[in-house]
Amino acid sequence: LADAYMQMGDYGRALDVLKTADRRWSADPEILNAMGTIQVRRGALDDAISTFKRATEAPSDDALAWFNLGRTYELKYFKLRRYIQSEARWISNPEDRKNAAACYAEYVKRGGPYAEDARKALQNLQWVQ
Repeated sequence: LADAYMQMGDYGRALDVLKTADRRWSADPEILNAMGTIQVRRGALDDAISTFKRATEAPSDDALAWFNLGRTYELKYFKLRRYIQSEARWISNPEDRKNAAACYAEYVKRGGPYAEDARKALQNLQWVQ
């Protein structure tokens, strides 16, 4: 049902369905990954980070949550990044970059279908300051 709402672009209703499912089956990484994905699409990156963190703490061995958490930290890092002309440099929260790299590294360690994407993201994050 949540997928159908997402395909229709009704993220609010999809999120409501997933929140109901989360209350019933708490700590299910599939539900948490779906919730976090919707939160990212809505621009609620801090909420998505909290949700993906919960997914990484779930008792399953779901590597995808690590990738999603890394990607969300990366998105937040670049969203908040600003060029300071007087200093002639870019600034952002270095913790977001550090957390993104740590999550991608954990995903690569655990393995998954997006391992190459995670490696590329790690490489890109090393070049950005």
